[in-house]
Amino acid sequence: MLLSVTDNIPRFTYHRRYKCVNDILTRYKNMKVALVLIIFKTVTTLLIGNKPDKACHHGWLPWRRTCFMLSVGVENWSNAELRCRALGGYLAEIYDAETNSFLRNHLKALHFNNHTVSYWIGLTDIANVNTWEWSHSRSLPNFTDWHPLQPGNNNQHCGSLLGFYGLDWHNQHCDTINHFVCQENLY
Repeated sequence: MLLSVTDNIPRFTYHRRYKCVNDILTRYKNMKVALVLIIFKTVTTLLIGNKPDKACHHGWLPWRRTCFMLSVGVENWSNAELRCRALGGYLAEIYDAETNSFLRNHLKALHFNNHTVSYWIGLTDIANVNTWEWSHSRSLPNFTDWHPLQPGNNNQHCGSLLGFYGLDWHNQHCDTINHFVCQENLY
């Protein structure tokens, strides 16, 4: 009687080989799924950024990856900065036209026809006269919304959103009593 080559191989070997190949294919599929998830998460993070670890405090306005608080009370510029720091933030730093419009629209809605209300922001030239910088980041503004003829070359070293002029940026004496805008980053 002639035996074929396959007759000498026990049947369980074929089954074991099939199971091994099947395990490898399953692991490969799982690795492909994991790789797709990693790529998706990386691309999403690059495009829209990480979700914030925390939310805005009650009463603060969410905007992009920051929160803003429009004060009810009034202070001079230095005390306003201290109050913002005590709340975990700093006087607002307005980096672009969209953020400026966001704040301006909220302030106008809050005070409707009261054009006497002004707000401190974190802009100052105290450290170096006529060189305006943000007090928290110490960076020069790459966006400004100064009212015409502002900032004036005078003894006014603190920046504000001045109500009399539609909340355009103005420099004022730092001892002036104003409301203020605090900012807190969410990242």
